[in-house]
Amino acid sequence: MINNIRKMKLLFLMSILIYSLFSCINNKNETTESSEIIKNNRLNLKINGGLDNLLQVDSIFKDIEAIPLETRNECLITSITKALFYKDKILLHDNAARLLVFNINGKFLYEIGKQGRGPGEFSELRDFDLDKDGNVYILDYLKIHKYKIDGAYIKSFSFHYSLELCYPLQFAVINDNDSYIWGGSFGIRDNSKGNIFAMYEMEGGKIIKRYFPVKYNIVGSSRQFTHFGDLILIDPIFGSNIIYSINNGKVAERYFIDFGKKTLDISVPEGFNSLGDFKARIDNNYFHTIYGFTETENWIYFKFVNKHHLYNVYYSKELKKSFLSMQWPLPSSRIAPWQILDSYKDCFIAFIDPKYVIGQIDNCKKMEINTLPEFEKKNISRLGQLKITDNPIFFMCSTKTFKQ
Repeated sequence: MINNIRKMKLLFLMSILIYSLFSCINNKNETTESSEIIKNNRLNLKINGGLDNLLQVDSIFKDIEAIPLETRNECLITSITKALFYKDKILLHDNAARLLVFNINGKFLYEIGKQGRGPGEFSELRDFDLDKDGNVYILDYLKIHKYKIDGAYIKSFSFHYSLELCYPLQFAVINDNDSYIWGGSFGIRDNSKGNIFAMYEMEGGKIIKRYFPVKYNIVGSSRQFTHFGDLILIDPIFGSNIIYSINNGKVAERYFIDFGKKTLDISVPEGFNSLGDFKARIDNNYFHTIYGFTETENWIYFKFVNKHHLYNVYYSKELKKSFLSMQWPLPSSRIAPWQILDSYKDCFIAFIDPKYVIGQIDNCKKMEINTLPEFEKKNISRLGQLKITDNPIFFMCSTKTFKQ
């Protein structure tokens, strides 16, 4: 028994030694050079408008369809952090580390993977993504798991880099051999060597390119990557107003968000330890913390912060005009989402708590029914049996188009 314990201790010490040696080799191979970012083709988005506006529903949306997600014990949702679509399926990342699949009409279909230590199981569900063929990838602790769209497990593969360089939080998948990993500066205590970056391109589990050198604490958004056609869009790092895109292995500046005099033009000091203190310093005078960037064929949506309040921006690419609004309150007589999560086809999509929706329905019922738009009447009828214990409501919002 004692000999077995000694053998186990020896194996454990050997594994630590091998890991430390591997990490050191990785650190020696790291470079302080950032990979090339294309900078000559970005578009300037001029954003203006009053901050005291309520959501301008009739100027932005031509239809809003509210679809209840089926509520059963096996598919109860705490909160949705990410949604992706494949044909007629909606894949939802529930905050309780579950990947749930519904159809476009809100019916629950099945769950992909589960927490555990067996084949096809994951320790953590940090993020998920789809490739062009509809295969599903789950980002775990130092692993990626691959599944078919029907939930069948395919394989798992590990990363090959030191956690001292990147603590993976989110990712964007090209295929099972190529992905972009976002770590920001989470878990990083020292970057005196200048060899730490916010984003890495991984090929075959190894780092091949590095982007966005970490010069101060970087806090990524809760949804750093989104998809628009063949493009992968990247939310800006705090202190930057640039939206980036990835296409065919190239990272490029896509948009610059121009708030005029409110554009943040003060650089974050290098080595700044308290981002909260810096934000408090600039909050009254600038619009900052751009995140949640989502793009469709004709519209762009994102959020920003000013004076401790969160605001929505809907930008019409056809009109080259922005519609600003407070996130809260909403017009009391409208059933509409208070923020957008992503896009599907040419619609903005959202998932809203039923308690809020019930309140909006009650307000609508106090009005003359004939004064309400047709889609409001349909939603009131469809959601008539809604309960506050139900799953979130799926909002599919088609936007207006304008003739030039």
